[in-house]
Amino acid sequence: MKKLLLGTRNEVVREAISAIKKFGLILTSVRVYSSGMVAPYFFDLDHSTTPESFKKIGDGYLEQIQRLNEIYNIDKLAFMEKENATIGAITFAAYLSVQTGIPIVYVRLGRESPYKIKGFDKDTGKVISNGENVVLVGDNTTLGGELLKATNIIRMAGGSVNYAIVYTSRNYEGRKRLLENGVTVLYQISEKELLEGNAITIDKIRYETSGSAVNIAATSGIEV
Repeated sequence: MKKLLLGTRNEVVREAISAIKKFGLILTSVRVYSSGMVAPYFFDLDHSTTPESFKKIGDGYLEQIQRLNEIYNIDKLAFMEKENATIGAITFAAYLSVQTGIPIVYVRLGRESPYKIKGFDKDTGKVISNGENVVLVGDNTTLGGELLKATNIIRMAGGSVNYAIVYTSRNYEGRKRLLENGVTVLYQISEKELLEGNAITIDKIRYETSGSAVNIAATSGIEV
């Protein structure tokens, strides 16, 4: 695995804010979530379209994977697909697999699809072998619904899901919901940190009101 210089939490946040501002990853537009929540902006990794942005954003994910892999043996990285669209993090799947040497699989979330998980293990003939440690990789988590759905699909296939890695985390309740289902969310930056770093302005969001913005990964002893 490519070795990165691991920084402090403040350094991680500073790097994330720099990338988000530089590459225009926050767009102002009304977004209605499946939960019914309405937000006046959204985070879009699909705007990472240059070699520089691929590397800067990709290395943010890579650092999180590296930290986690030091205490937890990752067998596969799983990326999510919607029925009619991809999820932004999927753009970085090949980069992260090459840099880490960890195989990847794709989880299809659409109900109409003829398959749920794509990928192949030449040794077992299966996409995911029983007991394999699979880490989900997403772009953003709000209420955790997509990550939870993907978690259940992987667990039904025999895989073990204990962690998810996202670039941004909008809502503490989403992280809490996932933790209650056995999944710790590691994230590059929270919505509160985006606000404090002026990556978004006060008129665009509301403060988190239902919990601390401290990374919930601390509950499992991971300093991020």
